Amino acid sequence: MEVNKAIFNIYDKKGTLILSLNSTLTRFLGTYIVTDYSGVITIEKQKNEQIFAFASVISYEQNRPFMVQPIQIDIKDNQIFYRVEKTVPQINTGRYKIIYGVY
Repeated sequence: MEVNKAIFNIYDKKGTLILSLNSTLTRFLGTYIVTDYSGVITIEKQKNEQIFAFASVISYEQNRPFMVQPIQIDIKDNQIFYRVEKTVPQINTGRYKIIYGVY
């Protein structure tokens, strides 16, 4: 009998692994629905905790689903700063969701 383990990894822009749910104790704290082209999310965390955040969206261009990343995310201290690419025609409430937590 073989056991397959799901892998969930998050990488930075350079391809460096920054979070692996298989090897890091992680707590998801919540989600944030994006309603504007930029903003800040402030979260409570312990001094020794690091924040992670991601926001991938499934696009159905040409009738084929694929993951896109139209949101730029930067983290500083206990704040998550986000910016939506200006190429996105309008913010569709509920389509873009930032998932965040600590490790």
